[in-house]
Amino acid sequence: MIITPRQDSFAPGDTMGVYAYYKPPYIQTMREHVLLALEAFPAESKLVIFGSSLTRSFHKALKLAVVLHDFGKTPFNQAKAETLQSERELTFPGHELISGWIAYKALVCSPDAAGILGVPREELTGNKLGQIISLVIMLHHHPMDLRKRLDMFKRISHCSKSRNMM
Repeated sequence: MIITPRQDSFAPGDTMGVYAYYKPPYIQTMREHVLLALEAFPAESKLVIFGSSLTRSFHKALKLAVVLHDFGKTPFNQAKAETLQSERELTFPGHELISGWIAYKALVCSPDAAGILGVPREELTGNKLGQIISLVIMLHHHPMDLRKRLDMFKRISHCSKSRNMM
């Protein structure tokens, strides 16, 4: 995924956007990130053709995973608004765990999960496609050492709880 310096209305310091990548002058909004990722998996790609041979809803499920995979970055954007103002790098440690949990709750636990992006409810729950999507999202940074990222996430959570108790 290419990230280039910004020269448009989402300038560094603009707290209205939700960012997928924020290291000024290189930034990328969540919308840009998701749209670029969706473009990477056209219906005629070998991955989608193969996946569709496993389940007919593969491409739609892949799109769901792409849309939800970085959703856990949203709280970091909100909690670190001062970082956006200072134009320092914004980091998202453990966001994949939050994203996976959100995906699980939305795709598996919600009775309204039927027909999300055209994926039938029975495929999300009966075929465990919702659980698979959630797991894929949780592991999308696996090469970055999941155990280390989980420990970092726990430290951040512990610090947040300590601050809230004061």
